[in-house]
Amino acid sequence: MYHAKSQGKGRFEFFEPAMYLETEDKLALKNDLQSALQRGEFEVLYQPIVRMADRRITAVEALLRWHHPERGLCRRTASSRWRSRTG
Repeated sequence: MYHAKSQGKGRFEFFEPAMYLETEDKLALKNDLQSALQRGEFEVLYQPIVRMADRRITAVEALLRWHHPERGLCRRTASSRWRSRTG
């Protein structure tokens, strides 16, 4: 049902085995993220934004890194995917 809704209104979709795997992956990711938060596996890093004309720091960007116990350090591209999957 959720897959059909994500494809647009007034649709139906036949069950595909890939749908089950996708749902299973989302649930595993949600559980991993909750556990990571409890275990303190996240780290916030600050990256300066520099104006090149005078080399002054004009702002900073906060970066969230996840030190996953099995996958190691998960960088930005992976975390972007997690945010889009989990809302």
